[in-house]
Amino acid sequence: MAALIESCASLPSLRMGTGEQTSHPARRLEAPDPPLDDGVVRLEPLRAEHIPAMRALGDDEDVARFTYVEAPLAEADARLWVDRYIGGWRDGSLAGFGIVESDGGRLHVGAGSAFERSPS
Repeated sequence: MAALIESCASLPSLRMGTGEQTSHPARRLEAPDPPLDDGVVRLEPLRAEHIPAMRALGDDEDVARFTYVEAPLAEADARLWVDRYIGGWRDGSLAGFGIVESDGGRLHVGAGSAFERSPS
């Protein structure tokens, strides 16, 4: 798992939908303030408190079937995964969000990546 995470970090920036590499300088990504919330779910920047929920994703066979998350996902791998997004938020290079019920209920962790893209 650690090798997969590291290999994803080294992927070149691609123009959305074209597979073409971009040469433009990337814009620094910043967390939305206030957080994105539609009254049903809220997107929160991934933080250390999301590690247990990320680790639990490894227990879901559909997550393993349809994503890069391996099952079972060890605590150390979940920490590495979330730490990568924490570092990305810190340096503005990568954005990952936890999905939380707006009423403060259940945490549904997602690790959707966001990269700045140039217009096509």
